[in-house]
Amino acid sequence: MADNKRAASKRQRSKRDDVEASSIIRRISRRSQGMPPELSDGLIDKIDARELSKKSSTCEEFSCDGMVKTIRSLRRHDPLLDTTLTDRQVDLESLELNPNGRTQMVKGAISDVKFLPAANMKVIFVGDELGYLGLWNVDFEEENGDNGIYLYQPHQSKISGILIEPFSMLKIFTSSYDQRIMLLDVEKEAFEEVYKDTYAIYSICHRVQDINCLYFGDEVGALKIFDVRASTLSSLWELHEERINTIHCKPDDPNIVVTSSADRTFSLWDLRSISRDQPKSLTTIRHGGPIHSAYFSPSGSFLATTSSDNTIGIFGGENYKEKFLIHHNNLSGEYISTLRGIWGWDDSYVYIGKIQEKQKHKRKENLKNDDKNGVDDISSVDDDKNGVDIISTVEKKVVRTLQSDYMPTVPYRLAAHPFMVGTLAGATGKGKVYMWVEAAADPAS
Repeated sequence: MADNKRAASKRQRSKRDDVEASSIIRRISRRSQGMPPELSDGLIDKIDARELSKKSSTCEEFSCDGMVKTIRSLRRHDPLLDTTLTDRQVDLESLELNPNGRTQMVKGAISDVKFLPAANMKVIFVGDELGYLGLWNVDFEEENGDNGIYLYQPHQSKISGILIEPFSMLKIFTSSYDQRIMLLDVEKEAFEEVYKDTYAIYSICHRVQDINCLYFGDEVGALKIFDVRASTLSSLWELHEERINTIHCKPDDPNIVVTSSADRTFSLWDLRSISRDQPKSLTTIRHGGPIHSAYFSPSGSFLATTSSDNTIGIFGGENYKEKFLIHHNNLSGEYISTLRGIWGWDDSYVYIGKIQEKQKHKRKENLKNDDKNGVDDISSVDDDKNGVDIISTVEKKVVRTLQSDYMPTVPYRLAAHPFMVGTLAGATGKGKVYMWVEAAADPAS
């Protein structure tokens, strides 16, 4: 079956043009046409703010206008004059679920979550399986029924990635299984279609410090580079046998990227020297199952991978060939979402959603014997609840699990605030978001 699928993928890829034609940018703002945004049936009834039914059902709140106004307001009050991340380490023991840091943002399973790169504010973007993009201004003071949550549907299928322009925050790109890359242009107050592919887009990232150079991966294993300014596809390489789940640029060298794939491999590439006909990777390493993600650490010295073979891999050394694997249950069982481990604010810890014991048993018959793969059998700290496991790259084990009675579901997608050490968002398969922060120090202590 797998061989047939790969053969079909190869036949599909053989039909590609040398460079696929780029789309003409089209303005699609329904507001500009005097119309409200389209909504899925029942969405308004399903959206609850902070677990309560506080959101009014006016169309204005579900348009992109609220997003635009929020970002413009943040730019006035948070000019990003100081975006240097402190070098202090996170205090794991002080992390707690923010009392106001939980809400229902979208109806569908959340497929990506990002913090807006604002130095002094907490604003969260999410994309879901129904094509909705949501914004939540966490610290917003509710007034006149407005709770700081805004929705818009730029896609007709699952959003696979969200990119936010560093520093200026004027451009937010989204990619989707509907084959499109969309742009929320804050200055134009509109969503635009900037590219239409012939395959579902599964992953996207941008060149370091250059939001106008987009890297994206498709359902049949190709990596493409799109020049936003020129509106052209500048490069295309067929790198994997199956879909590319993630792409990530090395922080200190934008020419080095890592790709993870459903073909059970992750590969390191130097974009300056890839041959179109016979691309050769710097390193290719195979897991025992599809690889959901591969991300560079903040310094670029390590890579962290998450695989359905129930391992978290940490790789370092020359071309990242030195490794250790940690056992971690990565099979969700109930939802379509997959776990993805992320780095925090330094190279010390990897954060990943934890699935409670009763959900593990649902997939127990499908689990493979990991012992033969040389995997360290490191269990979570507490098997009673869902949560967030924190893995130490020094101790090579789970050192803490973030849990709360207010978070009953698994946070499959995580995001660390780029400028606030200890501020972590977790997004679930039920459209909810939870935010963890460092507890304020007791002045009496």
